Amino acid sequence: QSKDPQGIINSLCRKVMEHLDCQVFFNYLFDPAKQCLHLNASAGIPDSTAQSIEWLDYGTAVCGCVAKEGRRIIAEHIPETKDPRTDLVHSFGVTAYACHPILSKGRVIGTLSFGTKTRSTFNEEDLSLMRGVTDQGKAVTDGFLRLAGGTR
Repeated sequence: QSKDPQGIINSLCRKVMEHLDCQVFFNYLFDPAKQCLHLNASAGIPDSTAQSIEWLDYGTAVCGCVAKEGRRIIAEHIPETKDPRTDLVHSFGVTAYACHPILSKGRVIGTLSFGTKTRSTFNEEDLSLMRGVTDQGKAVTDGFLRLAGGTR
């Protein structure tokens, strides 16, 4: 019912970041007009960097792959990995990263991800909390889309 769903996502994700000792988060939403993902909310990167990654194609980087495949991706020990999907978050100094799809009626409508620079892995409790927040983010995202006058 909030008139500021983006503010709710920002506030909620910042609290989760602190609790999980994460330094970045990204929330992308599908934009049907452009057929790609749009950065809805983020933290831990400079505004100029956020602007440069404002639009993300399906299949690009971790978030784009999660949106395309509809399943979460957990990337750990990133500095040692050769997975090109992690190049973007590695450039931010992230060493472990988890991205979850936001699903509505069986369709991917966005992604929510968290990354840490202080450890190389996440434990099951961390991942469970991220999944729970993603589920809550789905309700907020649905509200945002209704306010925006359509579906993404």
